[in-house]
Amino acid sequence: MRFRYLVLCIVIFSTYGNSYSQDRYGFQHYQVILYAGTSHFFGDLGGSDKKGSHFSPADLNLGTTGYSVGAGIIRKFNNRFSMRANIIEATVRGSDSYTTDPFRKDRNLSFRSTIEELSVTTDVNIFTFNKSQKNTHNLLVFAGFGVFRFNPQANYKGKWYDLQPLGTEGQGLVDGKSKYKKISYNIPFGLGYNFDVSERQKIGLILTMRKTFTDYIDDVSTNYYDNNKLTEANGEIAGILADRNLERDSGGTKNSGDGRGNPKINDNFAFLQISYSFRFYAKKREQSFPFTSFHKDKKCFKW
Repeated sequence: MRFRYLVLCIVIFSTYGNSYSQDRYGFQHYQVILYAGTSHFFGDLGGSDKKGSHFSPADLNLGTTGYSVGAGIIRKFNNRFSMRANIIEATVRGSDSYTTDPFRKDRNLSFRSTIEELSVTTDVNIFTFNKSQKNTHNLLVFAGFGVFRFNPQANYKGKWYDLQPLGTEGQGLVDGKSKYKKISYNIPFGLGYNFDVSERQKIGLILTMRKTFTDYIDDVSTNYYDNNKLTEANGEIAGILADRNLERDSGGTKNSGDGRGNPKINDNFAFLQISYSFRFYAKKREQSFPFTSFHKDKKCFKW
């Protein structure tokens, strides 16, 4: 999988950067960080007894919790500022079965999507608790920029179908309405806490929110399209997955133009992760030249 190769590249690059820094400067500015935790979706599907929200805890369905894993490199500038380059893979999910809101319950849609993300954040250490002259506890805030790929899918009779090619809201069939792109941007921001478990290792807890610029992570945004025309153009599965109200005992066919989602609010997601970071130390040594070394105490060259 591409994600695994990217993680391998990060580890190799960080090891190379570490060795270079040690050999030339004798001080390590880089750290490797690993992540593992949960993912949570905030969008049109699922949620509380309303149509949707941005990051409201009231709109959180624990039953649709996904996973998130990742790796990254930290470049430390001083005790307060650092930058992180991250690679994250996650799964986000949403389902109208978890709400009692009549509109959502009647819609009866659900999805899952894998998220593959590259991001860069600036971290600011806002609080440090010193113990025995060592920085053992740190509280930080961060924000940055990311790009991610998503691919919404729905399950029908035990089989998962990619939704974007089906044009469930008439994408590709309506003039001026093209199919949405599966690559978008986001703004990651959040809070982090870490503490030293040794001179070289830290363990932390990170809450990261992702504000995105797409409303199609769950394949739901605007209105229903004429189901007969959709089925004729894109096949029976497209018609079934576009309007799943028919699967309910009291369900009926939705009319073309009826609201399916809320296009005024983009989809967002969040990660709650445990982090583990480690750094390398090198002994300071004097700069050497071929066959010689400069001794400051003797002010001369030694052959």
